[in-house]
Amino acid sequence: MSERHSTPAVCYLAAGFGAFCLGFGDLINNGNSATVLKISEIIRQYLYPALSYGGLISLLFLAVLGAGMCWIFQPQTRADAFGRGFSVFAILAVVTPFDEPPGGLNSPTPELTTEAISFSFFPKAWAQVPQPPNTAARVSPRGKALITLRPKKTKDRIRYATVTVRDPKTARIVAVERIKGDRFTLKKPIGTYWLEIESPGFERTRTTIKISHQSANYSLPIRSAKLPLSIQRLFAARKVTAQRGRPPSG
Repeated sequence: MSERHSTPAVCYLAAGFGAFCLGFGDLINNGNSATVLKISEIIRQYLYPALSYGGLISLLFLAVLGAGMCWIFQPQTRADAFGRGFSVFAILAVVTPFDEPPGGLNSPTPELTTEAISFSFFPKAWAQVPQPPNTAARVSPRGKALITLRPKKTKDRIRYATVTVRDPKTARIVAVERIKGDRFTLKKPIGTYWLEIESPGFERTRTTIKISHQSANYSLPIRSAKLPLSIQRLFAARKVTAQRGRPPSG
């Protein structure tokens, strides 16, 4: 069949493939600031907090939108349909907002009441609109935990890692920090938190850490990996159990 008379099914496939290719390239080149990850963050925080395959889901979502754009404009060739798929990603890249992540691991984290939180019509991936002047924030008692990353192979060395801390109820990011070495301290209001660890040469790892009145020491196993982090972000991080030991001295 000539290029001028491609079937609708072929055009839909070409449009979805175009959106998928551009989204995948964005993920490879832009790391944590990729539009694909911003979309997955919105899905996770505002639609389904338990979502762990955000990157892959976002790429599939882009492919479906590309096919939908093709259905609306009815291009007649594969090349035109492929371009329509590209345009879907370009539009989302412009309208998907991005705010700087919250403070570091030991920055103050006020516990806001429901009345103190409001969101814009198009939610921001990291975000929370400042509370009204007449609404006070409650600050919970804080605790401390020392977390040590333990590579499975003793010869492996962790030079630096990115630690993301989330609220387990809403998946909202409450802290992000790049640490040096294999040890860091987390000071937050008493409660339970999700931790996601990314380090080049190692598997993305997630775990649950409990902050209490008494300081605690956690050991977190982490395995080496050959896949780059940009590819790993397509899938769920490996879930591990942090082993709690004696409270750190001092």
